[in-house]
Amino acid sequence: MTLAVVCSAAVYPVGAHAAGGDAAATHAYLVADHALVRTATSHFGVARSAFAALLHRLRSECPGIAAESPQDEESTQLSDELIGAMVTSAYSPDRAHIRAFVAATRSLRWSSGAITRWVRGYDANLSTLLALGTPAVCRDVGAWVSGHYHALAPSTVAFDARFMPAWVALGEMPPGLSRLVSSQDRGLFAGTQSAEAEVTEFEASAVETYVAGMKVLALNP
Repeated sequence: MTLAVVCSAAVYPVGAHAAGGDAAATHAYLVADHALVRTATSHFGVARSAFAALLHRLRSECPGIAAESPQDEESTQLSDELIGAMVTSAYSPDRAHIRAFVAATRSLRWSSGAITRWVRGYDANLSTLLALGTPAVCRDVGAWVSGHYHALAPSTVAFDARFMPAWVALGEMPPGLSRLVSSQDRGLFAGTQSAEAEVTEFEASAVETYVAGMKVLALNP
């Protein structure tokens, strides 16, 4: 968290924001979001190491395990599980900061019910991601192969059912929030958007790890 954000939070306690109208709730959300995305950007190196460790594990434990497997709905679900393994691994160093974000924003309210509902949903999705462990991709792909591609492992089905609906980026701005940002918070808003763009760019670069993982597994999405 930057010094400016720390000072801002000290002057305007989050609890006061929850009851202080749209501008105050927006300020509190920006403070929490800025802290989260800045933490995420500072952990890019750790996340890259997590991706490398995941690829190493796949290469060591199950190279080519799905060779000549069909491309169907079940292979797509295993592809989703690989994505989930990447996301849960990358988010690991941010867990405490995600919890802090949820704690700071879950009671905020706006006159716009749409914004309030969006924030509630976003917090719920982050909480779901926090509760997920990293799936055992090799084990689950192996179970599918061993069953002659007739059924997925229950662990794959259960993981995907929770992960896919909850998969969100770290740091997102509610639609319509920009019009509620006060003039004093314009700089904070711009800085938060810039950091969110860095997170988006990093996530786009993670596609390379996904493609590499699919090739190691010889899995068709």
